[in-house]
Amino acid sequence: MSQKNGTLGVKDKGGSTTLAGEYVMDAQTEADRQVESTVLAAIRTAFPAVDIVAEEESEGMLARPDDEKVGKTIATRDLAQRHPSAVDALDAVWPPELRVALPADDVVVFIDPLDGTNEYANGARECVTCLYGVAYRGRPIAGVIGQPFPEILSDDDTTAATAAPRIVWGGSGVGVHGINEAQQTSLPKPPPFRAAINRNLRDPRQEPVMERLGPATEEVKISATGYHFLKILERRVHVQIMLRRASKKWDSCAGEALLTAAGGFVGDSVGRRYVYSARPDCIQNLCGLVSMGSAEWYDDVFSVTRQVAEEQAEEGVGPLKEYWPYDVEDPSVEQQF
Repeated sequence: MSQKNGTLGVKDKGGSTTLAGEYVMDAQTEADRQVESTVLAAIRTAFPAVDIVAEEESEGMLARPDDEKVGKTIATRDLAQRHPSAVDALDAVWPPELRVALPADDVVVFIDPLDGTNEYANGARECVTCLYGVAYRGRPIAGVIGQPFPEILSDDDTTAATAAPRIVWGGSGVGVHGINEAQQTSLPKPPPFRAAINRNLRDPRQEPVMERLGPATEEVKISATGYHFLKILERRVHVQIMLRRASKKWDSCAGEALLTAAGGFVGDSVGRRYVYSARPDCIQNLCGLVSMGSAEWYDDVFSVTRQVAEEQAEEGVGPLKEYWPYDVEDPSVEQQF
């Protein structure tokens, strides 16, 4: 991670206000910019025909790397290809349909160079992840979550020590690799649920949903989607619940590929799947994001979120009007359940 002039080089991309009226910035750091610029140059050199949707570039916060930058990153790309995780991924037995040359038009790569930037800027380095997801014909098929500063947790989830950087990778047909089995817990089958949620409350449905999931439901408050996915994969939480329109496809593509490979489920706030494409109007997850470690919990979770959404729509609470669960139409969501 890079620092500039002794600081993180933080910029506010434009935050939002909580239900309590508190403004929360959307931070971007020098590390976001440097990581994304390097990764974009390397991927575009190797796969010039593939669509890439990257956070900082898509939001107008990063210029496309020039030819000099591309040349400087070729060595970085070659080094990355020799990383043990990369070698393992290339040697893995992927499904037959993925072991052939895929049409470039059907492939989209989603990049979040530094997920959990607000947490990083506030000193919670263990929450930082680098997210790289690959979608094929609208479905996440492969994901990589890099964690530069992983923590070693004790049984009560307190940080006991720091560990070497790790890479968690996997996807369709090959499972999930890079999770330290010693760090996994024997989290009891729900209910009650242990849920990862954001620190700041911005949606009026969040509290009633948490209450109805059970009075013993425990909340883990961290504003970092990639970190949430890791906690689910480590069986330290059952679900991740974000009912507002906040995350983007670069937040969820890698994690969805990994959780699906592990038998989990990722969808919008009422259980519909997202379609991953490079269309600008499909980048946002407008109808929220809910992830779970087992698809068996689908009905337990989404029966609650749907009920709360319907009740608030009838009562005129929140933004629910013509479209459900929000007053916008999301072209990236599958309408059927």
